[in-house]
Amino acid sequence: MLKKFAVNPNAPQEAESEILSFIKEQLHDCRLNIDQETQANLMAEESLMTLMKHADFTSRRAIFVRAVRFLGSVSIRLTVPGEKFNFADIMKFDVPLDDEGMPETLEAIQRILLQSFRDKLSYSHSSGYNTISVKASRSPHASLYMTFTALISAVILGLLMKNSAPESLCTLLNASLFVPVRTMYMNALKALVAPVVFFSMLTCMTQFSSFAELGRIGGRLLASFLSMTVTATLLGAGAFYVLQPGEWAVLASSGEAASSPQAISAAESIVNIVPSNFVRPFLEMNMLQIIFLAFILGVGLGMIGGAADPLKVFFDSCLKLFMAVIKIIINLIPLAAFLLYDVCHAHRRL
Repeated sequence: MLKKFAVNPNAPQEAESEILSFIKEQLHDCRLNIDQETQANLMAEESLMTLMKHADFTSRRAIFVRAVRFLGSVSIRLTVPGEKFNFADIMKFDVPLDDEGMPETLEAIQRILLQSFRDKLSYSHSSGYNTISVKASRSPHASLYMTFTALISAVILGLLMKNSAPESLCTLLNASLFVPVRTMYMNALKALVAPVVFFSMLTCMTQFSSFAELGRIGGRLLASFLSMTVTATLLGAGAFYVLQPGEWAVLASSGEAASSPQAISAAESIVNIVPSNFVRPFLEMNMLQIIFLAFILGVGLGMIGGAADPLKVFFDSCLKLFMAVIKIIINLIPLAAFLLYDVCHAHRRL
């Protein structure tokens, strides 16, 4: 909902209370919990005060407030006429707290509040207007909603391409856009899986204080992962023999003999858990061997005592780094889903 508030250039502060009341009503109608509503009102008030300090109502005498609800998320957008300013500098805490100077103290408190909410605030300037967006709440299912929306949009676009787009255009889009982006996304995702598993398990292992507890938890983890691997293999083999996918008759007629997979005994599976090379499990995405390496290194860290403290800090930092990067990749899932599904429909045209 967008609302325009007229401003008296001689007394612009008179509109502030009306604007804040409107924001409070909008947030209340969104049915946020009490903590989210209180925090959003506080962020909106501080943002409005910041915009008013840099406002220019000589030619434009209005403030625009928009409440946005999208896929379960709620945000407030404040737009005030004025020259562009450096919003990052506003949030820097470089104003001293002075009992004798009340304005300086209030400005310092304002900057502290803005800095504490900086991940929920965004600033932009366009056509002579300064805008601050306040993220009141983000739906925990927003990513899921966006992924489904991307899939539906991909289906629609894919059908349009299938029925109306020329063949040359489909070939060009697939070769230059859809397939390369899909490949890059999947490669980036696969590249991060092994480090995340390794550092998360290694960091977890360093939290145990006794070898008995470490061995018990580590043994359970290895046994659980091995059982899941065996179960997934059996289910995959069963589905293959029941559904019989693939054109085996075509392969046989072309003289290509299908090689049957070699049976691997349980003893060989257990032996293969221990790698002969430290790097190869990461290159081959062998999760059992990666977990074994993390487990044995965790035991080693426990044996060297205090000398392991710098390594623990390093491994914890590595885990935080890879988790931050994989979070970026996960946020792009809707885009990847859109391009992947569109590729499927576009290929049917070819």
